Amino acid sequence: MRRISFQILGMVMVLCGLMGVLVGFTDVTSGPLSRSVHEAPAAAAQAERDLRLLLQLGREHMASDIRFTVKLQGEAQAGTRDQIMASAERVAQALGLPAVTAGSVHGSEVFRTEGLIEGLPVQMDWALTQHGGSYIRVMLTAEGEEQGERMIGMQQRVLDELAHAGVDAATNAAVQGYSPREEGAAETIGRLEGDLGRTLAMRMVEDYEDGNTVSRSYEAPALGTFVKSGEQPIHMQLAVHEDSMKKSSRITIGFPVITVEY
Repeated sequence: MRRISFQILGMVMVLCGLMGVLVGFTDVTSGPLSRSVHEAPAAAAQAERDLRLLLQLGREHMASDIRFTVKLQGEAQAGTRDQIMASAERVAQALGLPAVTAGSVHGSEVFRTEGLIEGLPVQMDWALTQHGGSYIRVMLTAEGEEQGERMIGMQQRVLDELAHAGVDAATNAAVQGYSPREEGAAETIGRLEGDLGRTLAMRMVEDYEDGNTVSRSYEAPALGTFVKSGEQPIHMQLAVHEDSMKKSSRITIGFPVITVEY
């Protein structure tokens, strides 16, 4: 089972100006990124199972206009600026992405590239840290179930290339779409909990509600990746936002947490 370090995810806050806002966490501890005791093959198989489950949940609980996001993130080995940039260029070339460009985000230098791989948008940011290391995040997005299936294979390809570059990357994924029913946020998330509880052993550990938005986090040990809030592992997060214009609720499911705006 993989634990995503919040020391690592802290760098997402540096990159959030490029790729979105990190939401849904409170009181989170930091720690080293840990590899599954079953090593890479088992971890890859678990990641694929989790993504397929996420696709299934989107298909069962959301209308047809579904968006999937997978973020692969981790720390790279220490090196000089030129060495880190060269590593970023090698990964970009191996994936078939355009050449990286150097820029600055909140005072940190970032090597960035984005493009299409097999028709799927892919964006890579490789940021230098203040202590001579670096942090990488690759984001894949897909619209609809067909692209989502394609993305499952793509994320393994990206993980393999990152491993060749010495990056032990963890996966964070989310599916988002509108409920096919006209119902409020509280009613929607209650129904989701009931449906998911029949296929996944889960226990709510955090609950947040603000007007027309409800967000809850769960321990669900069958899932392969977790973060820690205090001493509590979190494997899944649900969020529902009631859209008064659409008279429906936007559902977001994150494994282990939601890192897209909901």
